[in-house]
Amino acid sequence: MPFARVGSTRGGHAIAVANAVPLGVGFMKLLVQPDDGVTPLVKGINSAKRTIDILIFRFDRSEIEAALLNALGRGVRVRALIASTNRGGERHLRALEMRLLAAGITVARTADDLVRYHGKMIVIDGHELYLLAFNFTYLDTDHSRSFGVVTRDRELVQEAMRLFEADMQRQPYTCGTGAFVVSPLNARKELSAFLRAAKKEARRPQAHSGALACAGHRARRCGRVYWKPESSRSGTRYAPGNRGCV
Repeated sequence: MPFARVGSTRGGHAIAVANAVPLGVGFMKLLVQPDDGVTPLVKGINSAKRTIDILIFRFDRSEIEAALLNALGRGVRVRALIASTNRGGERHLRALEMRLLAAGITVARTADDLVRYHGKMIVIDGHELYLLAFNFTYLDTDHSRSFGVVTRDRELVQEAMRLFEADMQRQPYTCGTGAFVVSPLNARKELSAFLRAAKKEARRPQAHSGALACAGHRARRCGRVYWKPESSRSGTRYAPGNRGCV
């Protein structure tokens, strides 16, 4: 089962894509930080002809902000959905809102019914999706190992737009496909199914060994090997009050 995961389901709204066509067939590209930096994001924003929708949890990259304002200046409709809070950065989020609003960008704030809104993504012209584990920050793009995917898969892009529209309008969202993983809605189900499908081994940096050990398979965490008997229960933490996308 091919699976490309970005984002986080611990403590926030996270999003992922699963069951997708394998990487490298032309419509999906992997972004790796800090190698790629913000250049692919700025290029994507600069390529927009009609619309840009961006979902923000943390933000301090002036290059991305400038690209959004430039897009607005050439007639592109730009909408920003900004997290209602994050640890230690709420003041910066509110300042960002005011700057974007003053420039003419449509800004909405996520509802406060979730402990954390942890998704990060950009949709360009309704046909290209940037789904990111990293924030739009110097720390994440210049000094952290993190990942993202860029895809033009129609099903995934449309589902991302459905999620964005629902949360922009603070309306209920229901998952339309198991290929688009959104916590807390279908993340536990889809991630568990993905891990159970492993035949021999599952590897994930910084993962709890119990979350990876399924039916006696070998689970690797940070270079060490953990073994769990077939009857053991998963140690997966489930955060029902968080929004995340992978």
